[in-house]
Amino acid sequence: LEGSKIDSNTDAKSRGIVFWASEKAPQRRVTIRQVTIEGVDMGIVASADTQQLLVYDNTLVGNNQWGKDFLESNRTWNDDGIRVPGQGNAVFNNTLTGFGDSLAVNDGVQNVGIHFYRNEIIASGDDAFEGDYSVRNVTFYDNRVHNAMTLVSFDPVYGGPAFVFRNIAINLGRSPYKLNDKNTGHFLYNNTVVRTNGTGSGAGWGWNQSNNGPLVAWGYRNNILIYRGTGNLLAMEAGGQDPIDFTHNA
Repeated sequence: LEGSKIDSNTDAKSRGIVFWASEKAPQRRVTIRQVTIEGVDMGIVASADTQQLLVYDNTLVGNNQWGKDFLESNRTWNDDGIRVPGQGNAVFNNTLTGFGDSLAVNDGVQNVGIHFYRNEIIASGDDAFEGDYSVRNVTFYDNRVHNAMTLVSFDPVYGGPAFVFRNIAINLGRSPYKLNDKNTGHFLYNNTVVRTNGTGSGAGWGWNQSNNGPLVAWGYRNNILIYRGTGNLLAMEAGGQDPIDFTHNA
């Protein structure tokens, strides 16, 4: 499938595969595999409830460039690569480049039992995984991210558990983890992040978690954060952190 190959800024006009949006009649049991999609603003996206989707072994090339014009503006914000809100969905073994949020769910949906694993993300202008509005049993694991602004965003995650483990991310432009709003039940284990100086709020810190809401009943264990930039490694300013398992990290 070939799209416009011209970025439409935040309009995201060129789209590869779009699911019908219906809360009363969700689309179920759809498989998308071994498809190549090039030159689009959005790749494979749903907005409302979907169930039991399989999206795997696909190659998606978006219209966003890895450059200052895109990264220091909002041009990538609506350009999702694979967005599969709903229940019982799996996204794995895909290669993506040129999107804003490469992998995502969506607001207004009960996002339960959705799994993203073994995907390769070459360039992502915003979040490699936007897990905002996850409810429970959402996982993001064994993914390899080469260039992105954020590894994972939970803004917020409702209840959990939400698991982020065994991911490798190299060259992030902002803080690797964005844990904002009233989050609870998110667990980050065995992830490796390598980054240098970034832009905006990410400049001067390896990971800066501002006080943007309480982080309750969560864990950060066995992770490696390598920061080669100026300033400091870590600032954890969020409140309400009880209970917390924050241990065995490097």
